[in-house]
Amino acid sequence: LIFAFVAVTPIALAYGVSPDWFASTFLGIEMLDTNIAHILRAIMCLYLALGLFWLYSAFNEAYRNPALLTVILFTGGLVTGRIISYFADGQPQPILILYIWIRVYSCSYSLLGIQIAGMIGAVTAPNKRINSFATAHWDYHKAVAHYASRYAY
Repeated sequence: LIFAFVAVTPIALAYGVSPDWFASTFLGIEMLDTNIAHILRAIMCLYLALGLFWLYSAFNEAYRNPALLTVILFTGGLVTGRIISYFADGQPQPILILYIWIRVYSCSYSLLGIQIAGMIGAVTAPNKRINSFATAHWDYHKAVAHYASRYAY
């Protein structure tokens, strides 16, 4: 989780602190559209939010397994999208190829972490921690639905 935080933070800051610099330096785009700069800054904040959650979870056992799952989903989704783009659009700039390998490593390492934590078995067999989280989540939604129907006009 600390590695995921360390890996995502400079990428996030590169995207959002100066999108024009990032686009011209790494992507060869001289004039960046305002809408693309807006998207890059939003992505920066998304990356930073997840990165801070991962850093917090590295030191808080209660959030460790959910954080590992988010690392897998985040990095796995990015790798999948980049591979699809590689075949659909062609080879990107070298920095984006590097990102693919960083994400593959992060995803693989997180899968290993979950496997070590015994959470893979929780997907097929109930695990007390997962089951209690799911029950609490379901109870929350039932309570919201109850109060929403009770106080609806």
